Amino acid sequence: MPADLEFPSPPDGAPPPPALKPGTKVDPTDMLNLTLMGSVVRVSFPDKHLADEARIGLYRQQLYNFLDRTGARSLQFDLEGVNLLASCTLGFFVSLKSAGYDVELINASAFILDVLDITKLTEYLKVRRA
Repeated sequence: MPADLEFPSPPDGAPPPPALKPGTKVDPTDMLNLTLMGSVVRVSFPDKHLADEARIGLYRQQLYNFLDRTGARSLQFDLEGVNLLASCTLGFFVSLKSAGYDVELINASAFILDVLDITKLTEYLKVRRA
C-alpha cells in the first residue's frame, strides 16, 4: 500500500539526498527498519540486494529524518543476508561517517567483507564480521 512521505533536509555538514520528484510514491514495506537501542540506531534493510540508487536516496532521507528526531549519532547497519552493495550504498556509509556519525557494519558476509577490504573501507568504518 503506497504512501506519500516527506522528509526534512539532512543535518548540517551532510550531503543533500537525491531530490524526489513531487508526487513520488513510497511503499512502506520498502523502508528501512530502524530501532533506537540506547544511543545507537540499529538499521536493517528490507531488500537484501542494495543496488538501486533511488532506493538508497529514500533510505538516506528516512534515516536523516529519524536521526533528526532522536538526536542519535551512532549507527549500526545490520547487513545480515545482504548479498550486494553497490557503490551508492558504500557512498551512503561514507557520507554518514564524513558527516560525523559513528558508523558500524555488522553481520557482513564474506563477499561483502571482500568488497569492503578491496575498497579499503575496513580502515575507515567499523566492521564486525558475521
